[in-house]
Amino acid sequence: MRAICGIDWASEWHDVRIADADSGEKIAQRRFAHDEAGISALVDELVACRVERVALERPDGLLVGRLLAAGLAVLAIHPNQVKAARDRFRAAAGKTDRFDSFVLCELARTDAHRFAALAPSGDETMALRALVRTREDLVGARGLGPKRLEGFLARHAYSGRRSVEGLLERLRSAPQAVIGELEADARRAAVLGLVAALEPIVSQISELTSQIRGAIRAHPDGPIFLPVFRDPNSVVCAAGLLCEIGDNRARYPHRDALAADGGQAPVAIESGKRRSAAFRWACDKRLRNHLAVLADSSRHHHPWANDIYQRARDRGCDHPHACRILGRAWTRILWRCWQDRVPYDPTKHRAATRHIQQGG
Repeated sequence: MRAICGIDWASEWHDVRIADADSGEKIAQRRFAHDEAGISALVDELVACRVERVALERPDGLLVGRLLAAGLAVLAIHPNQVKAARDRFRAAAGKTDRFDSFVLCELARTDAHRFAALAPSGDETMALRALVRTREDLVGARGLGPKRLEGFLARHAYSGRRSVEGLLERLRSAPQAVIGELEADARRAAVLGLVAALEPIVSQISELTSQIRGAIRAHPDGPIFLPVFRDPNSVVCAAGLLCEIGDNRARYPHRDALAADGGQAPVAIESGKRRSAAFRWACDKRLRNHLAVLADSSRHHHPWANDIYQRARDRGCDHPHACRILGRAWTRILWRCWQDRVPYDPTKHRAATRHIQQGG
């Protein structure tokens, strides 16, 4: 008997529903703890029930890795899609973890053809991803950013009347006070203490950057992403693009899928005579950030890239919007090079050669 499964993921436990793949009849409904014993029991249960497909709302993480290692096909369904599907199976607005596992299980049974199974990357790419993401976390911990301030405000039960960004801007633009000599000495000591705390973080960032440099140059796909940057020492963003896109070519079967997942393609809204495009919020935020860095840096030394950017600004687009337009052009280039396993060559890039021929 073929079986399918829906898992409502949580930080402390997972609600699991296993059903017949043809009739949808329930085979099992259990809750497993998020510890070694619970995860092992969950995987053993799925294997014993001969589950073919598992649907859940996460594309990565420990649980997903264990499911893939067990040879199960995993469907990562976006939470927005699950939210929209709930009304298919309820009359009231109730929501429970068990109900969500049922919704995911039904989507795996009736709509599996609409969701691509996860295509995991190789060990070299996962190792590079660990280095890049750890470096990003350390860079974020180095300074006072919106995330750190938001956490500080949450710990102190701030009412939220002003946004985190607004408070941060007020801190940075605050006027300088006139203070006495003793207070100045005390504040100087406090600053030196903060600098002493930052020094090991900065040191670790440099060490991770060195490891990233060696890892991407040893990676089989490294020569594909490194040439898109003018400076050969610009390895962090190239490594970020590589680890977020991955090395499994089945993950992005066409270039539009990469542009959408990277947040470079807008969301089309059409109704009757009304047509508009909206910002794509549901995307891989890390991939979007790396593509934004690539687009913003490339416009300074690629004439064709600067031409796309300037034409977007002339149409009234602001800087982030123009960078996304240029970023979408870069996703087409990256996808083609990635699929063909060849580095970027400006002589084969039609937009670049056309710009040169026109004397741009």
